[in-house]
Amino acid sequence: MTHSFVWEKPTVVCDVRESEWGAFLTEWLPAMKKAQYIALIGDMGCGKTTFARSVVEALGGDISLVGSPTFSLKNKYVTADMDVHHLDLYRMPDTPEEHGQLFSDLEETDGLVLIEWADRFSSVLALSGMAIRFYFIDLSVRRVHVYI
Repeated sequence: MTHSFVWEKPTVVCDVRESEWGAFLTEWLPAMKKAQYIALIGDMGCGKTTFARSVVEALGGDISLVGSPTFSLKNKYVTADMDVHHLDLYRMPDTPEEHGQLFSDLEETDGLVLIEWADRFSSVLALSGMAIRFYFIDLSVRRVHVYI
């Protein structure tokens, strides 16, 4: 399945306070589950891992286990609702073989796959059913563009 996003036309644009991720997810989690592979895009420190933590919490998981998979490349969180696979491609080499290894065990998953830095690789964006771009507004607010 390949997807192509029209980056100039987000489905929605909103400003979200860190304390409001729960309300955002009440609206968007059903679409995320349907999309399954979610590209999380934005500069370093803009809230991608914080968002992943909020997703795990919304699904009934232990947020104390959620951290940035920058060095491990992939973390898995078991929640009451479904497994959440959290990938970080910031340090991912450009070799297709390593991409295959990273994604191989995800082909049969029914879980949600959150992919930080997905925009580094067009093949990963093509795999994503939804993209969420984060912009830093201030210490507690992020502007969010959702693309479906």
